[in-house]
Amino acid sequence: MEFPPNQMENAKQLQYSCDPRTRASMYQRFELRVPDIFPYRFSLLLKHNEEIDHCVENTVLQTHLPNQEWLELVQKTFSDVFLRDGIRLSSFNKWLPHAITRFTLITQAGRSDPVLLVDADPSSIQYPSSSSILPTPSIPTISEESFVTLRRLSHRNVRLVDHDGSLYVFKTIERQDELDQWRNELKTLLVLRNSPHIINIVALVDIQNPYSPTASRVVSGFLLEYCTKGSLHDILENQQGSIEMDFLRGIMRLKCMRLLRAKVVGHCHSTCIPLVCWYKRC
Repeated sequence: MEFPPNQMENAKQLQYSCDPRTRASMYQRFELRVPDIFPYRFSLLLKHNEEIDHCVENTVLQTHLPNQEWLELVQKTFSDVFLRDGIRLSSFNKWLPHAITRFTLITQAGRSDPVLLVDADPSSIQYPSSSSILPTPSIPTISEESFVTLRRLSHRNVRLVDHDGSLYVFKTIERQDELDQWRNELKTLLVLRNSPHIINIVALVDIQNPYSPTASRVVSGFLLEYCTKGSLHDILENQQGSIEMDFLRGIMRLKCMRLLRAKVVGHCHSTCIPLVCWYKRC
């Protein structure tokens, strides 16, 4: 079996994180890009070895190179270990079905070469299924492939999209540690659905399971009505000085404090008014 000189050439880097000052660790995440092969997601992790000073991982981490060359050195180090262990990513059959597959190198006592560990990346998003969110469907579920993203809005996980010629707001699940917050917002929107003063949730959005080609589709976000005239916060900020606006601003803050104390709303979309993105003014 012929192996490519650097197997990372068959993968697209999605993100990386490191501290160039301490060089205590290096994390990189990828998506496999091989024709006719499922785009499995995987990550590479190197951490400073506190027990063994002279080891591969410490040598690579402490090598001072320009950032891109340093990233490529880490990738080449893992590629060499894959070659040593007879692993070819394009035919690897131990991908984890419900998480990002993480590869970690660690040198253990009594060994001169590092051991390759394979486990679940703890940053993997545990996407819910539509049936777990809505046992009795009250809104439709549509495919993320059915609409076009036009641009990001005020937050990294909020986008303006075009679905069948109409504009909507698409709010996605971006991080595992934000999943509970996302669920809470979804639950609140469903409770307040069809209120004349709150924008409606239109649909759940699903995608192919990102971790396995055989697993069921999962929910990646939801669609909201798009208010073309902006948020209530914009209105309050742009119309200063009137008694009506001051009164409305005070009433909204009181209502928001009640919702926050009741744990109905867990966070704010714009500034200090949680109802900002939900208040209808279309």
